[in-house]
Amino acid sequence: MMRRFNASVFAAILATALAFSSCTCQRDVPEPPQRTSHLKGDRAWSGLPTPRRDRPGDRVGQIQREIPTRRSRPTGLPTADPTPPQEVEIPEDFPTGVPVFKDAEVFGVQKLAAGAKNVLFRTDGDVPEVFSFYKDSMSSEGWDMKQEYEQNNQSFLSFEKDGMITNMTVARDPNTGKQVIAVMYYKQEPLPFEEF
Repeated sequence: MMRRFNASVFAAILATALAFSSCTCQRDVPEPPQRTSHLKGDRAWSGLPTPRRDRPGDRVGQIQREIPTRRSRPTGLPTADPTPPQEVEIPEDFPTGVPVFKDAEVFGVQKLAAGAKNVLFRTDGDVPEVFSFYKDSMSSEGWDMKQEYEQNNQSFLSFEKDGMITNMTVARDPNTGKQVIAVMYYKQEPLPFEEF
């Protein structure tokens, strides 16, 4: 008795065969590039053992080493960025009641997950001065301080007001010597589940 072949089984077998036919694991892979030689005196060194040349007809003795020449600097590269940097502004949704430190210039705005933003300022003031400024002025604006951390070269403050969380991190930029103030803020949303 001959059984009928089910069309769905045939389709599944065909799909599996097509999937494996596109597999690249059986294809030839090109040889990895050879290590370049480094010159030491008048001898080439590549990190590999030097081939023996003491036996005539030995294939190892027929390997020739390639000594690279000194590379020249690429030409035709631009020397300066052709587009001038764009002026960065404080976002419109920056929390009201958050002061900006005197003479601080905004130089970056980062969009983070869940609608949070990070506004970066640069200033000549020192870390303790910036820390004291934000600690006093935020409290006088009605912000509740949740956390604080202070050291000579870095400090952190966290505040909450009407569901808005605002964190200030102040740190010295070793490249410029100026202080970087990062003001990160986001609206605290209720959890989608009950707290336990």
